[in-house]
Amino acid sequence: MIMKPKKPEAPSVERNMDDSIRIVWEGFSNSKGTEYEVYMAVDVGGGSFELLTTTEEAYHTVYKKRDAQKYRFKVLAKNDCGKSELSSELLFNDKFPPARMDSPRIRVDPKACSVRVTWSKPDDKGSAITEYKMEIAGDGENWHRPEGCGTRVDDISGELVTFCEVPMAVLQQ
Repeated sequence: MIMKPKKPEAPSVERNMDDSIRIVWEGFSNSKGTEYEVYMAVDVGGGSFELLTTTEEAYHTVYKKRDAQKYRFKVLAKNDCGKSELSSELLFNDKFPPARMDSPRIRVDPKACSVRVTWSKPDDKGSAITEYKMEIAGDGENWHRPEGCGTRVDDISGELVTFCEVPMAVLQQ
């Protein structure tokens, strides 16, 4: 006896390649004649869900759009007895690394016995930068991470810069 299929679990990303995403979901092997409708929304300006494809397989390869970074997917199962509810949503964010940073600016402050290293924020390519990491070469084998780091408006350029104050003693280690 054929029954209306149950609501599928949310799809997941099986493989993320440069030009494609392969999404998978739990199939219904006991439901003969089951097909799946795959719905996708591309978040470029808040897109709505549209039918992407119909397939008999419990997976689908989606070719990425150049200007998109966020994708949302839902799946439903259907057979001769009807359609299931749409699955829960899979949100896929195709993050790109930030652009290469410009060279840092270095200013020695003899009065404070420190060196100030500043840099401008690189293009984040649509994905917020969550951390900067600065290391200072020591004796060739040891690296040091300075502790006095922060963000401020640069006195000369007026732009927001991130900086680290490095005591001379650290540099001389």
